[in-house]
Amino acid sequence: QRDTGYEEVLESLGVPVLSLDRPPRPKGTKSGSTPGHETVRPRAGLRQLRRLVRLELPVGRRIAEIIRRERIELVHNNDNPRGDRPSMLGAWMAGVPQVSHVRYTPVYYPPMDRRLAKAVSRYIPMSRAIRTQMEENLGSIHTPVEVVYDPFHFDIHDRSIAENVVTASDFGFGPDDYLMVNVGRIVPWKGQDVFLRALRKTVDQCPHVKAVVVGGPKDQDRSHEYWDQLQALTDELGLRDSVCFSGFRTDVPSIMAAADLVVHTATWPEPFGKVLVEAMASRAPVVATAVGGPLEIVEEGITGLLVPPSDPDALAAALIRMASDPAGSKAMGERARAVAEERYGVDGFRRTMDRIFTDALAG
Repeated sequence: QRDTGYEEVLESLGVPVLSLDRPPRPKGTKSGSTPGHETVRPRAGLRQLRRLVRLELPVGRRIAEIIRRERIELVHNNDNPRGDRPSMLGAWMAGVPQVSHVRYTPVYYPPMDRRLAKAVSRYIPMSRAIRTQMEENLGSIHTPVEVVYDPFHFDIHDRSIAENVVTASDFGFGPDDYLMVNVGRIVPWKGQDVFLRALRKTVDQCPHVKAVVVGGPKDQDRSHEYWDQLQALTDELGLRDSVCFSGFRTDVPSIMAAADLVVHTATWPEPFGKVLVEAMASRAPVVATAVGGPLEIVEEGITGLLVPPSDPDALAAALIRMASDPAGSKAMGERARAVAEERYGVDGFRRTMDRIFTDALAG
């Protein structure tokens, strides 16, 4: 697809780009579901079969033609087994090895996805949470499966902070305030409403706590509706002097660097939670919900704290604990940076992927 913004970047690196453009959506299918948190709808199996026949098989044949014409030797499916069905089918039709990067936890449709799984040489879930979900839905996968965390460009991150200095005063707060930052898309499962309710309890005990909610509503009615609900809740809780809604920002690393704490409040399991790695790279400690990817990223009491999802009381207790010990939370932030550099470096990711590709070709 041409509208991803990556075409020019790839071509600048000397990578040929062949676009299929956006295929038509089959009748009866709908968009707008949040990746990672889909539910099986009635007659979903029939809809998936219709999608297979009308969309995925035709696109798969086009991809197979490209593989043969360009003499492609290995296919890297870079999304999830459901969204990658056309490329998985194309690689299978062309008879070339393929690896599948799984970046979120879709609904699977056995036996269709179980059959396609046999065509994959290697699976690469980007978190243990995704691997567990795959095993629960596909059963025993007779293909090597290796969790590989996404890499993080620390040099680019640090340069962004240096070039875009942000302070608490940019949001109307003072240098002695304890600044908490919540970053995420404005959708209900990101839990900004839970954060606001916990913030009210926190400010009651720690008046010096201030917060910035980073993110703006998407071009969807549900997102704008949720944004309006957050504004009304802020007024209802009397938090206008304690919280700032920044809207969409492109300088998130600098905002995190200015924060004393980054708060993650997703109510559903995150497939990974890269915003937490961004926080750690910014030397900010984190408080996160203990579901999905954050369980693998946050080390309890070492780089941050974990709390149950959708629990304002537990979240408030963790926020109060961090705000009451600024020196301790700052030390957590320094440890978080060291852990992130060790675990999420680009060089290690590159070596691992090179090995996986080599093994798939050899197999």
